[in-house]
Amino acid sequence: MENKYVFFSGIIIASLLATTFAFASNGNRLVAQEEDITLFGIDIEALISIATTILASFLFSISFIAYRKDRRERLLFVTAAFFLFAVKGFLVALDEIVLLEEFPLELEAIAQLLDFGVLALFFLGLMRK
Repeated sequence: MENKYVFFSGIIIASLLATTFAFASNGNRLVAQEEDITLFGIDIEALISIATTILASFLFSISFIAYRKDRRERLLFVTAAFFLFAVKGFLVALDEIVLLEEFPLELEAIAQLLDFGVLALFFLGLMRK
């Protein structure tokens, strides 16, 4: 049963990676353009944001499976922290790729609030017995 969840998590991550590279438009080699380094037509910063989001999503799914199995309150806080980190990574990656200039709120402020929430949840998870 556990292997099934890990397998489906891997499929979701592979699908996200395939979708990301499908949207790339400028070839598939490393190119330097006016100090911007791109790979598969996407800035390296955006690729790092995407990789961070995928890792956070994977860790969220693993910790969620562990929480469902164990039902410890500490794992619930850790799971929520990984979820917030994945949401933050998704917003940052979306901003890097699509450049959300018409977004009504400042994205950096939202990212900082999500970082604060992640740290608070990790702290609460550590302090619970």
